Amino acid sequence: MSRSTVITLATLLAAATLVVASGCGDQPSSNTDGKVGRTPTMVGFMGARQEDSDYSFFVMDLVSGNQTRLAPAFTMLPPDVWSPDGTLLAYLDRDAFPAHAYWMALTNADGEDRRKIADLTENYPATWSWSADARSLVTLCVVGGKAEPKPEGGVDERYYTDLFSLDLATGQTRRLTDTQSIGEWAPFSSPDGKKIAFAGTEYDPETWKIVSYGIYTLGSDGADQVKVLTSPTPVRTFQWSPDSKKIAYCTDDGKTGIDSSEIHVVDLKTGADLNLTNTPSTGELDPAWSPDGKKIAFYSGTFREGYRLRVMDADGKNAVDLTEPGEYPRGGASWSPDGKTILFTDRSAIYSVGADGKDLKVILDGKGTYRDMMYPVWLFE
Repeated sequence: MSRSTVITLATLLAAATLVVASGCGDQPSSNTDGKVGRTPTMVGFMGARQEDSDYSFFVMDLVSGNQTRLAPAFTMLPPDVWSPDGTLLAYLDRDAFPAHAYWMALTNADGEDRRKIADLTENYPATWSWSADARSLVTLCVVGGKAEPKPEGGVDERYYTDLFSLDLATGQTRRLTDTQSIGEWAPFSSPDGKKIAFAGTEYDPETWKIVSYGIYTLGSDGADQVKVLTSPTPVRTFQWSPDSKKIAYCTDDGKTGIDSSEIHVVDLKTGADLNLTNTPSTGELDPAWSPDGKKIAFYSGTFREGYRLRVMDADGKNAVDLTEPGEYPRGGASWSPDGKTILFTDRSAIYSVGADGKDLKVILDGKGTYRDMMYPVWLFE
């Protein structure tokens, strides 16, 4: 059994949902080298049709409008399932026989050339993301657990998590973390491929009580783990800057939830942590860097009044509204490679809008077909 963090299954699910469902979702890593100069031909998203009990990954051809179900998504939402060049989907496949056999698999964005990469039944991956060079995946795996009786009766199930690197050519896995007092969530590779960042929860290994939250980085080989940010409340979402020098993230005051969430940027060289929004009565969520690193798109609003898509300079200045208030979307904004257009969803439709707030378009109207749509992203053939 690994010496990794001991956590309850409820905590595992809640924390993964907090970070991923709030927008880490399938936002692409900031690495867009494989997209520069190209025009998106498809839109990928995660959704559930009216008749579905579970979620799946879908793609829509932007010319024909045809929609294709690519693969199952189950209920644990990976943060970065699309390759950096937007052509491949990494997903978890499940064999009907034997029961509960899980495989990491790949498919092209058009649904062709499906292939299984590795059997991960023993170390079940909860989330995963691509390396910058697209040669491996960083996976957050549930590696074990145990059941202990509670003093008041019943059973307390505690589970362990660790980060692994999965080589896509060989199918071999390599452990990256083995820490006793840190629960890892939502790993992302830096655009330059040198580091991995993850949101973490620090525990007292004796009592399992939470000590603090934060963001950690480590080398792509698992070495030199550093806590770059300490937060009294969970980090909801975060994203690397395109130059790999900063991380934008959001966190709340721990009292009013997302309605008090603020967007910060931490400089990894100096450690300086800057609150870009500073609006305690309004929630700012899901920061997404523009490809050139000069702008950040985000959502702003409250649960009662709705949320609008906004864009601000990377220093927090000159924030402007791009949309009217609407239902809180699942998954952050996705910038086009040229930085001129942003893709987003209100869960019943997928839209695009110019980064200047002009030319709002409905890309896919899911009303009557889908009961939920989330995590839209630009894709390529």
